Amino acid sequence: MMDGDLMAHTGRMALDIFTTMFLVPLLIVAGMGYVAFRRGREMKLLAEAGMAREARIVRKRRHRQSRYRVYYEYLDLGGETRSGSTLVTASQWRTLEVGSPFAIVFSVDRPDVSGSAEMVAMVRDKLAERGGRR
Repeated sequence: MMDGDLMAHTGRMALDIFTTMFLVPLLIVAGMGYVAFRRGREMKLLAEAGMAREARIVRKRRHRQSRYRVYYEYLDLGGETRSGSTLVTASQWRTLEVGSPFAIVFSVDRPDVSGSAEMVAMVRDKLAERGGRR
């Protein structure tokens, strides 16, 4: 290889290493942070102005050893079927069956945003504890 070719090759390798070791993980972490931030805002919206609704479990899924998710459907105020999912405890997951009712809260303004009534109640409690502090 000529000196110029070697330098160009070394530069490309350094860029590949930088991208793999720094840039890709940074983008993954930033994406995870955005999802957590967005979900936090949605939960605050539900806690402050959500409407209680009964949903139906349409699917259950166990992820790894200790993550349990239920998928549900509900009707918004216009009668349109909406769907959502949430993590639940192992004991909840064992007692809930496909077709069984599941208490949720959804946003009237953004009916695709919903969450379990239990989780929304916890957020409401935390907001009440904080009072006027922001």
